[in-house]
Amino acid sequence: DKVVLPGVVAVRVRSGWMAVATTASTPFFGLEELGLLQTLAHLAGLALDRAELFDRERIARRILAEREYQLAEAQRTARLGSYTWDLSPPSVSWSDELYRILGFRPEEVVDHGEAFASRVHPDDRERVLEAWQSAPSTTVPTSMEYRIVLPGGEVRWVQGRARPVLDAG
Repeated sequence: DKVVLPGVVAVRVRSGWMAVATTASTPFFGLEELGLLQTLAHLAGLALDRAELFDRERIARRILAEREYQLAEAQRTARLGSYTWDLSPPSVSWSDELYRILGFRPEEVVDHGEAFASRVHPDDRERVLEAWQSAPSTTVPTSMEYRIVLPGGEVRWVQGRARPVLDAG
């Protein structure tokens, strides 16, 4: 689409029109100039699309950060920690509250499995680690109570729950 009026030439852009005013030094637009203007309008449309996409991504990141903050606050208030164990590729992540419950600072933990095992009370360790190791081979949620031993020797009872979530892989 294009519009040629006295003193103005306009071409459609995705969200409107791009117009150029003619002057004494550019009194008319021929086919070549119209082609260049259409190319410029196309590039402007792409730039607008990219800016809109960037804005949507920025808003989505802000909403995600707000939700993560709300979840962390809820976990802190309820003293409820959580973890994710992804098998492919293998990775484990803990919530901030789980680090606090187990008495670790995030920078201290290199191997999450080893760190977790080190906090489970020796009398409970075998059954807890057995349940933890068998979790990837089941689709049944599990729940158990066990003790943890904090660095200062304090013993706490915790309720551990696991809910396997499987995808097609």
